[in-house]
Amino acid sequence: MSTVRCRCGKTKNVRRHGYRFTCLECSEARRKEVEATAVEIKCAGCGQTRRVPVKQFNKCQPCDGFMCGMFGCKQIPGKPEPPLQQLIGWHRRTGWELNGGFYSYSFHRDTVEDIAACWRACEIRDATIAQARGF
Repeated sequence: MSTVRCRCGKTKNVRRHGYRFTCLECSEARRKEVEATAVEIKCAGCGQTRRVPVKQFNKCQPCDGFMCGMFGCKQIPGKPEPPLQQLIGWHRRTGWELNGGFYSYSFHRDTVEDIAACWRACEIRDATIAQARGF
């Protein structure tokens, strides 16, 4: 048996070596601290809100907004839409996953490599459709 100690000084006897112990009071205080410093974020499509810890929020900075699904809003397909000045020559890039299934996103300008990749994907798609019609 070995004795482990909580941050507040309480001790507990355990059978394993290297066991970490946190008493109920310390874990409750930590949970309240995280909840008090949480930031409220809003989905750009449906407006659903969630509270996210500050540490996660700071990790995804800078971003243009948040959405409730990885590929866009779950409730309203096609949202979020880019601003008018970013319609042509821009694409949306999904960023960090936050608590509650929220994702950050930002708009980036297309490069020559991005455009070439899109053309290659279209050629592969067209070849597959042509081959499927041939059977």
